[in-house]
Amino acid sequence: MDTRESVVRNLKWSEAWKKSVTSTEDEENTKNKNIHENIVLRFQILYPPNANSLWVITFRSREGSNTVYAMAGREQVFTCETCKRSFGYKHVLQNHERTHTGEKPFHCGVCEKKFTRDHHLKMHMRLHLGQKPYECTECDRKFVQVANLRRHLRVHTGERPYPCELCKSKFSDSNQLKSHMLIHKGEKPFKCIWCQRRFRRRQQLLHHKCSSKKDK
Repeated sequence: MDTRESVVRNLKWSEAWKKSVTSTEDEENTKNKNIHENIVLRFQILYPPNANSLWVITFRSREGSNTVYAMAGREQVFTCETCKRSFGYKHVLQNHERTHTGEKPFHCGVCEKKFTRDHHLKMHMRLHLGQKPYECTECDRKFVQVANLRRHLRVHTGERPYPCELCKSKFSDSNQLKSHMLIHKGEKPFKCIWCQRRFRRRQQLLHHKCSSKKDK
């Protein structure tokens, strides 16, 4: 028996947790059945009732089978003092804490943009270097991040996994849903500093031709 099988076999799951994980995997398999076979389906940090931390990484192979790597039973847990969330590693906690402090220690040497994580800086540098390693096999469009490719693939599959709870509208992207919800809430968060007119979307503000600005 290889190491991976041994780790998975020796995890001590409660019956409720077994049912939860099985349900999650089945749901993800159905949800992603039309997504390109080489893409990572899900990376989760989960917290079962009888273990301090559990990492579950699911991949889909070319044959369509799923492989699950799991690691559980870490003795030390690092807890955020602000929101009480727990993490299995100290550096993960440190990354999380920056969401509360607003600290952005990683600087782009080209445009001076700042980031909370080194990974985000590396992704950003691809823009300056012109690197787009993730290519759509349907239309040959290329993307800097795999998440952007995953969203783009929904154009081809027709998948719209983000439904509005107030109406029957569905969206392929979570940002589209957030923008749509502003209609129900009546919110217009983007304001022209010249004429004070407000807009629901930033793009609408950018395309706004303000006569008050010309007069100044």
